[in-house]
Amino acid sequence: MQQTSHYQLNQWDAEDRIQREDFNADNMKTDQALAQQRDELVALTAAAALYGNCKIVYGSYTGTGKYGSSNQNQLTFSAKPLLVIVEPETVENNSDRKLRMLINVPYAVGLAGDYNFTNTVSWTDLGVKWYSTGHATGQFNVKDAVYRYVALLAAGQP
Repeated sequence: MQQTSHYQLNQWDAEDRIQREDFNADNMKTDQALAQQRDELVALTAAAALYGNCKIVYGSYTGTGKYGSSNQNQLTFSAKPLLVIVEPETVENNSDRKLRMLINVPYAVGLAGDYNFTNTVSWTDLGVKWYSTGHATGQFNVKDAVYRYVALLAAGQP
């Protein structure tokens, strides 16, 4: 009797005597090989989930009118933020205002027309905090103003 090259499964010739033990042995080899493949596929699927593009999230917050180091703005996410962009929902004085915060950079410059507002930024595992010592406008926290944000979150780490 011959066997397959990969899993050594029985290959009977016409004159071979077929026995139950041979079938059972082949079934065990097949079962073990399939189980190993399943386990490897599960592991690869879990590993693949840690790679890839960033997760994109968005939302909004309403300003409180406060500013400064004791009144920091804060956003918290489900994963580590890599980039956060904040923009007011309404336009003031025809200026395109936005605040861009990039991971591990301790400052962000908010742009409003011809004016720049520097904010101090701190990062946590799941969020970002920022403040301006100038005024609430520069901190993107004008009272009752609605601000929209979009954030790129880390998809995972291999």
